[in-house]
Amino acid sequence: KALALEPDVVLMDVMLAGPTDGVTAAHRIHESKDIPVVYVTAYTDDKTLARARETGPFGFVTKPFEEGSLRASIEMALYKHQIDLRLRQSEERYRQIVLGQERIEEGLIRLVKLESLIAELSGEMIAVTPVSMQQHVNRLLRTIGGFIGADRAFLHLFDGGATVLRAATEWTARGVAPSSAT
Repeated sequence: KALALEPDVVLMDVMLAGPTDGVTAAHRIHESKDIPVVYVTAYTDDKTLARARETGPFGFVTKPFEEGSLRASIEMALYKHQIDLRLRQSEERYRQIVLGQERIEEGLIRLVKLESLIAELSGEMIAVTPVSMQQHVNRLLRTIGGFIGADRAFLHLFDGGATVLRAATEWTARGVAPSSAT
């Protein structure tokens, strides 16, 4: 019933009418919703306390209780729940920052490797003869396209401005059909 109502806090007796006891019910609440549970019960034996402890309760009030004691337990449970929520949110923000930092570092490493690869391939292109030019261009496109994870790469010859003189070469990853745009 608590799952449907979504209250701010649940006061749970260990003994409930029916087949499910309060510890099992609290466990189900804890698994599905972020609702703090405070046990209110006359059962304080070691076995009951151990089972209740496993559900992560926000309080345990023994019967008979005074109204002030119950009110204080509820207020503390709500406060602790709010602090726990803020802590989880802070941890998530920190995790996102760390993941972002790792992605930036990975990107910088890949950029340095790409620059090194381009310098290496450019050095090879200096010694290319007209006869081996097409082989070297194909290798250049395959290497760079594969490095950046592209499914195709093009090399176009320009007239020095924005006019394409001809599409010299197209490289496609395995299983990718060549484009008709070359």
